[in-house]
Amino acid sequence: QRLLESEGEDGRDQLLDVIRTELRARPDDPDLNIRLVAVYHSSNRLRDAVLHCQEAEKTRAVESSLEWCSCVIKTFEQRLLESEGEDGRDQLLDVIRTELRARPDDPDLNIRLVAVYHSSNRLRDAVLHCQEAEKTRAVESSLEWCSCVIKTFEVFNPILILL
Repeated sequence: QRLLESEGEDGRDQLLDVIRTELRARPDDPDLNIRLVAVYHSSNRLRDAVLHCQEAEKTRAVESSLEWCSCVIKTFEQRLLESEGEDGRDQLLDVIRTELRARPDDPDLNIRLVAVYHSSNRLRDAVLHCQEAEKTRAVESSLEWCSCVIKTFEVFNPILILL
């Protein structure tokens, strides 16, 4: 498989064929499923990676890797949505907000939401989210979260001074 990977695009296509063939024989092999998703990802075939993870999760083919697959799906969905411009960002915000309703204390999701607000120049929304999360103590203080809050206020503060 490593030889096929080193042969560029054709090698990756051959590698995908080999992995898919092996998966037909052993669909519940977590390593093969993970390998297939990794090759899709390295080939910038993110939609295929997401579709495979969704299928593996739906059919319960990879029982021991469902949590990993779920994480991969969310990551790939976010990357896909980010690449689709403003509409993608709006969809991404919806995905993150939905996840936050289920897990409001997840620092990574909170940081991700603030980052998306930053990337779309919605600094006021970023600040408001930081304030709300701090006020409700939704996010347990972590170095990453504190750093995110500080950076958000550092960016927003000069804007307030100019107003």
